[in-house]
Amino acid sequence: MKGSLVKKKHRRECMQEGFTLIEFLVYSVLVTILVGSLVLIGVNILQGRARMVGMEEVNHNGKMAIERIAYHIRKAESINFPPNWSEGASLSLEMKDPLKNPTVFEVGVNDVLTIKEGPSAPVAITTEEVDVFLLKFTNVSIDTPGAVRVELTLEYSSPRGVHGEDFRRTFYTTENIYR
Repeated sequence: MKGSLVKKKHRRECMQEGFTLIEFLVYSVLVTILVGSLVLIGVNILQGRARMVGMEEVNHNGKMAIERIAYHIRKAESINFPPNWSEGASLSLEMKDPLKNPTVFEVGVNDVLTIKEGPSAPVAITTEEVDVFLLKFTNVSIDTPGAVRVELTLEYSSPRGVHGEDFRRTFYTTENIYR
């Protein structure tokens, strides 16, 4: 009789060493929630990084383009186009150096901002990663040799076409011709 009690006790101990179905389901759900949360956090980090790349590209291109336009306006002799108190999508400047006459800023192929100095071929100022969404030059000259207001809107479109990575920013400056 003692032997059968020992066997029953041993069976109970063996049966209690495993998991019940409910425990297994609870642990599985907790692990699934934890892994799913980690995956979502990783995806959000990657999307944030891609958006930051677009913002940096637009900001860098915009600042460099505005600085280059402003530099050439300051060094110009006069404004050929647009006429006083009108606006245009391009800017033509008469420069002191005859080999650089006229210096023209406009949107070229692939929606990049270009500069053309004299008879030379146009040179891209912005990269192909950003598109010029809007380029507007306003001649605001009154009694000065010339003043131009520049409005430049650049847009980054994700090369992968992922929504949420697009970014657009407008840059402004007003510059005077210095003699």
